[in-house]
Amino acid sequence: MRFLVDPNLPDGHVVAAALGNAAIAEDLRRFGIQGVLVPPCPQLPAPVASHADMLLHHLGGPSLVLNGPSSELCAQLRELGMQVRIGSAHLTQKYPGDAAYNYCRLKNRLIGNFKRAKPEQLIAEYCVRHGIQWIHTNQGYARCSTCVVDETSVVTSDEGIAAVLEQEGIEVLRIRPGFVRLPGYDTGFIGGCCGKIGQDLLYLTGKLSSHPDGETIRAFAEQRGVHVVEGAASALLDIGGILPLTQRSSQ
Repeated sequence: MRFLVDPNLPDGHVVAAALGNAAIAEDLRRFGIQGVLVPPCPQLPAPVASHADMLLHHLGGPSLVLNGPSSELCAQLRELGMQVRIGSAHLTQKYPGDAAYNYCRLKNRLIGNFKRAKPEQLIAEYCVRHGIQWIHTNQGYARCSTCVVDETSVVTSDEGIAAVLEQEGIEVLRIRPGFVRLPGYDTGFIGGCCGKIGQDLLYLTGKLSSHPDGETIRAFAEQRGVHVVEGAASALLDIGGILPLTQRSSQ
């Protein structure tokens, strides 16, 4: 077993991933993936209280920043060999106070709203030390708004993210907003219902046929050598994303 060098971008088959939905964690077992369940945070609204993209941030390698000192979650992460650091951000019910961890890493870029939703201090310090470029977008929920296909291509319904990343030379598939379930809200986001579970595997929580751009998403991924794996649910469900942490050794 080894750690992902780059967050969101495994280069081997994923062994363990953090997520906030027990049913999806059970489904991932068929791929040999251990789901590390994120407990609810009482500071966040109930529908997103267990969303991994709201509560933790993988920095790269074994390093991870966690919102609160949940003893059970910390123990599970440390059993995997993760170096867990507890962030100092005080999350609140409403934006921007709920978005301190919701930044999307894409290789040496960190994408998010750096004017309103400031990144948690440990995340910011890591990026400065390691030369991670900050890419500003008005979308404060950058992680849950962005489906990472590979290091040079993403899927999003957010025009701001799309425009900024295209300026950075990233290929972007723009899809229609909506058509992702998030109970308690009008809609969820495409990044919240997916995660890479292998270099060439992108897992989605439900059927692509539930989205009018589903087959376009599949084709976009397949053109880049990434196969889409669908969960059993009839519709795409925003669970706060699937954050891959460890993967099989290349040997």
